[in-house]
Amino acid sequence: MTSIDLSEYDVPGRGRGLADVVRWRYLLRLLIRKGTATRYRNSVLGWTWSYVKPLVQFFIYFAVMGVIFGMDRGTDNYPLYLFSGFITVQFFNEAFGNATSSVVGNKALVKKIYLPRELFPIAATAGAFVHFLPQLAILLVVAFVYGWVPGILNLGAILLGLLIIALIAFGLGLLFAGINVRFRDIENFGEVIRQLATWASPVLYTWQLIEDHLGDVMFYV
Repeated sequence: MTSIDLSEYDVPGRGRGLADVVRWRYLLRLLIRKGTATRYRNSVLGWTWSYVKPLVQFFIYFAVMGVIFGMDRGTDNYPLYLFSGFITVQFFNEAFGNATSSVVGNKALVKKIYLPRELFPIAATAGAFVHFLPQLAILLVVAFVYGWVPGILNLGAILLGLLIIALIAFGLGLLFAGINVRFRDIENFGEVIRQLATWASPVLYTWQLIEDHLGDVMFYV
């Protein structure tokens, strides 16, 4: 009986984790393109909503926290402080939320062919970053109007901060996406985390208020 060399063949269903993402990078690009193209499908304004929605939310928070609660009077450049922190938390929330539901949301594709499941959370995180860019553009324009010109260290700090947030959102999203396949309650738990991220982060208020009102222990937490 003639033996057949199977060394060049792959056994379906066996993956190498995140290492397979590089091998399947073409499919990753397709998933990212699909996520960005279908977000505003059949919408008249299209990508304009990426500018309108964060601006409307910003003015609401600024009216409440800045004007009514007086944060604008005690914080230098409070509108810039508020908007920069607000869009950063929005980026985390969107990346984490989309990554959590990414595998279940693509269940039709998962059932048809084998592909690394890690592609879906990565594509969701990358898609959230693409939608974050218009908000970042607005922030930079407003910063230039205020007279702030970023230096090399400033730009490096921005990129490093965004990288850290993207990795945290992807890591949590990857974990929650796996659990969400079996327990759909995890999406609701993720929603609680996103709400907590919005209000527990010193974005709508200054970080000094945490130490002043909650003490040193909660400040470090």
